[in-house]
Amino acid sequence: MFPSRWMHFSLNVLAMIVASEVSEHILVRNGIDGVYSPETDSIGIPLMGMMFQNIGALFVLLFGMSLSRQEEGTWLGCGVLALGSVWSFSQVAPWMDPLHYEIGLAQGSLGIPPLIFVALEIRRYRRGVFEKTLPP
Repeated sequence: MFPSRWMHFSLNVLAMIVASEVSEHILVRNGIDGVYSPETDSIGIPLMGMMFQNIGALFVLLFGMSLSRQEEGTWLGCGVLALGSVWSFSQVAPWMDPLHYEIGLAQGSLGIPPLIFVALEIRRYRRGVFEKTLPP
């Protein structure tokens, strides 16, 4: 039995909410500790950027999931999902400093669930192809 797309979608949305909360907590903690200048809105700008990138990644995820369940689009859908994962991993490098590395890890971890979905889709596809090639 393979997990449904809605379950994967729900887990990805939950992961995005957790990553956003972790990011907000770190930025607020750094703001309270005086890392940022109090005269600027240096906390809201990165949070909004992460939110827009996460929403974009969610649309890429939905598109890839819909392609992967079509017989001719399985490999294209898996490729789109892999590119979406790379897009999430690209958020790691800008946050790799001692005050923000937790944000990079939280945002970069959003690339892992789509890769798990790809692995399950490939397994489902291979099982389906294998079953079609067996004699009755």
